[in-house]
Amino acid sequence: MIIRWTFAAIGLVVSGAAAQLGPPAGPVTPTMKPLDAIEPRRCIGDLPGDEGAVVLITEPGSYFLDADLVGEPGKHGIRIVTPGSVKIDLKGFDLIGGPGSLNGIDMDLGPTGVLGSQLQLDGNDGASSEIRGWEGDGVRTSGVIQCECTHLISSGNGGNGLTHLHAEGVIHRDIAARNNLGHGTEISHSPLARPGVGVTNRFATCRARSNGGGGVFIYARAHAYNIDFSESLACGNGGDGVCVFEDRTLVGPSVSPGTVTLHRVESRDNTGDGVRHVAGHDSCRIIRTRATTCVGNGGDGLDIDVLGAEPFFGATCTIDDSVFSNNGGNGVRSSNPLHVSNTTCGENALYGARVSGGDANTMVLQTNVCHFAANSSGGARCDRGRFSDGTGSYTDNGGPGIETGDGCLLLNGTSVTNNAGPGVLANGTLNVVSSNMRRNAGPGVSCTNGEVVAEDVVCEFNGSSGATGGMVFLNCPSVTLRRCVSNGNTGDGVRASSNVGPVRWMSPEMMVSNNTGGGMVLDSCVGARLERCVSSGNGGGGYVLRQGFTKGRVSGCSSSDDKGGGFFVSGTGNLIMGCSADGSAAGAFNILPGNLATPIVDAATLPTNRVPDPNIIY
Repeated sequence: MIIRWTFAAIGLVVSGAAAQLGPPAGPVTPTMKPLDAIEPRRCIGDLPGDEGAVVLITEPGSYFLDADLVGEPGKHGIRIVTPGSVKIDLKGFDLIGGPGSLNGIDMDLGPTGVLGSQLQLDGNDGASSEIRGWEGDGVRTSGVIQCECTHLISSGNGGNGLTHLHAEGVIHRDIAARNNLGHGTEISHSPLARPGVGVTNRFATCRARSNGGGGVFIYARAHAYNIDFSESLACGNGGDGVCVFEDRTLVGPSVSPGTVTLHRVESRDNTGDGVRHVAGHDSCRIIRTRATTCVGNGGDGLDIDVLGAEPFFGATCTIDDSVFSNNGGNGVRSSNPLHVSNTTCGENALYGARVSGGDANTMVLQTNVCHFAANSSGGARCDRGRFSDGTGSYTDNGGPGIETGDGCLLLNGTSVTNNAGPGVLANGTLNVVSSNMRRNAGPGVSCTNGEVVAEDVVCEFNGSSGATGGMVFLNCPSVTLRRCVSNGNTGDGVRASSNVGPVRWMSPEMMVSNNTGGGMVLDSCVGARLERCVSSGNGGGGYVLRQGFTKGRVSGCSSSDDKGGGFFVSGTGNLIMGCSADGSAAGAFNILPGNLATPIVDAATLPTNRVPDPNIIY
């Protein structure tokens, strides 16, 4: 079958399609509402003022600025007197104060606040609006529950750059507060906490420079809070760079702990502390700090303090990947437990880190892969509590490398070198593994009033400030040294004594050599064990076991080239067997009556000896 198309048929089809695609009759109408219909915006320039403000906002809503606003004496720039939600888009224009002017932007809803009230201020992304030259604050709110400020500069004002009083939530993004006579930013939390409602303050990419007060000051009140700083700077302020201060009279033990988080924050050259957190009660507040730098501040780099109460150990403040250096106080000062990793504390006027705990049995300072160098008072000090270090370095400090008060010190893979005091100065329990203490002006290790276990520890070239020796133990009830080396120290290689009770001593495979004093000088030891120890080249005796050394056993030990002789035993009830010493001028064996020694033989009498484990003069 053949189909034939005609021009008439084609024209009929085209005409039908055209009829279907034609536009409807009448004008085009929109299918969606415009932005102004959803959120009408009013021009601030069209609003009247009154005797107290250049511009007065009396209704909630959205507003914008279309030109710079200039202040007048005795007036605020923009005054907001309505509760509810107010949004102001400054669109990159400035608010410029002058002599006698008040606050740049003022919204005062009273000390109790109004629920649901909000203020949102936005400059212009890429061209921030500046609020400058006001004799009061640049921005001031009171009782406004939620405040959000973005892309603003508040500078050269007679009060604070930005003030938010009695608020529950404050968010600052891309805010610069500089050269204000007061704080860069001041925030106080509402004293009338709503049940189950916490406080949130967030700061991102904010900068506080050269203000007469602190950079950021937050007055925390009666309920839990979450304060977060990220990518922010506080520099050259007349107070603390960042300070969170709790109202002690309103905070109680039933209140959930507050949290302060700092990430990539830099606080430099402030007159006070770089970052300061003052807790008003023993309910521990939590600090989380990561990639933060506090350098050149007049006080501490980071100060975590508790007023008038012992710290509560339910949580630990953490510091990671940070630097606290060149501060006029300590690098880090804390009254709460502290966990520090991959952090440097150097060239501070006091300690690199100092922690004071309230409980001798609780871990209050834990450091891992940290560096404490050239701090004037010492590397790290724990006043009370347990202190643990892993693979840290403590070098060139003006006092002890590590110092502890009442508590316990645990070191693993730690290097303590070239400090102006002792390498390790511990009061309490000491446990050291695979560590070294070299070239310290005091003893490499000094421990008092605690049990000691040291394994694979090297103490070399210590004692340059006097004959202090390598390892010194006083009033320690128990000392165990395994495979330890004490070499080249000024003073005795190892010294132990007690005036409060006997020392339980054990030292298998200990090496003491080339010390200016004796190799091992021990007193007040009862039932001690010296096994397979080596002493050589010391300026005094190899083994000086004084009158208080009783009921001990010395076996398999050797002495060579010790200038003060090999073995000098003046205590009683000791067994000396299988030991060897060379025939120095001071004598190989000087064993006083009241002790038992296997036969002492030399090359001539050795062939006829029939007693196992004789003591040998070679």
